[in-house]
Amino acid sequence: MGKIAETEGLDGVSLECANSLNNGIDFFLKQLIGSCVELVRARSQNDQINTMTLQQKLSRKLIIGVQLQSQVHGQSGSTYPQFSSISLQDLKVVSELNPQLLGVNAPLLLEKMNSYG
Repeated sequence: MGKIAETEGLDGVSLECANSLNNGIDFFLKQLIGSCVELVRARSQNDQINTMTLQQKLSRKLIIGVQLQSQVHGQSGSTYPQFSSISLQDLKVVSELNPQLLGVNAPLLLEKMNSYG
C-alpha cells in the first residue's frame, strides 16, 4: 500500500490525514446510499399497497348485487422480506431532491449523472 501511495505521489500524506479522508468518504457514501435505500423502500411500500389494493378489488365478487369478499383460510399474515436494487435513476432522484448531499459541485455532478442515461 505504501508503494502504491508513493507511485501516486502521496508519500507525504500522514496516516492521520488518510484516516480522516477515509472517514469522510465513508460518511458521505453512507448518507448517499442511505438516502437511496430510503427512496427504494418508500417506492417498494407504495408498490405493495397498490398491489394489495388491486388484489382486494379482484378478490371481490359481485353476486346478485351483493359483494362477497373471498377469503383464503390457512394463510398466515407473515410476509417475506423483499430485496430491491438501487439504480442510477434512484441516485439521480435523491441527488436532485437533496443536492446538498453532493456538496458544492452538485450542479456539475448532476449534469454528469444525467449524461449517463
